[in-house]
Amino acid sequence: MIKAAFDYVIYTNFNLDVLESSLAQQAANGQAVGAPTAVLFQGDFQQKLSALNTKYATVPLQNYTTFINSTNALRPEPHNQTQKMYAVLDPVMQAVLTNANADPQALLNQAAQQFQQVLDSSPS
Repeated sequence: MIKAAFDYVIYTNFNLDVLESSLAQQAANGQAVGAPTAVLFQGDFQQKLSALNTKYATVPLQNYTTFINSTNALRPEPHNQTQKMYAVLDPVMQAVLTNANADPQALLNQAAQQFQQVLDSSPS
């Protein structure tokens, strides 16, 4: 059963013919296709995957130029107290998105201090 699940995931997520068929169907159904995501792969597979997303794109790709050209790398979540970190950051995001007068840097500094206290009081 586990092998069947593994084979299915590999087939649906890494077989370029299956991916192309899926993207074509999504585009035909008017779904958003082509919005960039974090680059998880390198080399030939990633190039082909990017080409398929561009081929079937239904979103204005020029809107994503800054994201696509970014040199920022993926960073994993912290391994310690991650959910508590999100609990401290949620009010920051809410304030920035709902209050035109919010000071993002001040809010982030305050959240960092709060979360540092959580880290300092927790076992490693």
